[in-house]
This record gives sequence, structure tokens and C-alpha cells, in this order.
Amino acid sequence: MENKPAVSRIVIELRDSLKLVRSMLESRSRLEFVIEQLEEIIETVNSLLGRQDLEEGEKNELLAIEKEAKTLSSEAISLIEMNERDQRNLKSRTRVWG
Repeated sequence: MENKPAVSRIVIELRDSLKLVRSMLESRSRLEFVIEQLEEIIETVNSLLGRQDLEEGEKNELLAIEKEAKTLSSEAISLIEMNERDQRNLKSRTRVWG
């Protein structure tokens, strides 16, 4: 029965991490760090999902966390790519004007 508090505690920590990462993503700050954190969350979830002693509710909660983390990761990657495109466009305009 020692497993239950441990899984519940980890789920709470994962939710807290998602909340922090979501706020960083909304402010468009430290996007590389955001992606690293999301990769860690997904890795932790995948590790926990491999356990045989998970209850259905725990499994569903972990799957929801994984889905949200993957969605946020896609958003962060898109923002990085958009920033890189903007930087390239700015540099090419600067060359034309300079």
C-alpha cells in the first residue's frame, strides 16, 4: 500500500510542473527549458505507466498529463521555430536596408 501515496505525490508534482511550464510558455520565456521540462514529465509518466500496480484512475490521470505535456511541447517547439523564422527575416531585411 506504500505505492499509493508515492504515485499520488508524483502526480501532484507533475501537475505542479505542468502549471509552471504552462505559465512560462504563455509568457514565451525560456522555451528551451520548457521543452526540457516537458520531456522529463513525459519520461516520468512513461516510466510510471509501465507499472503493473496502477489503478485505472491513476493510469487515466497519467495519460491526461502525458497528453497535455505533448501538446505544450508542440506549442513550445512551434514558438521556437516562429522566433527563429522572425530572426532570419529580420536579418535579411537588415541586410537590404543596411
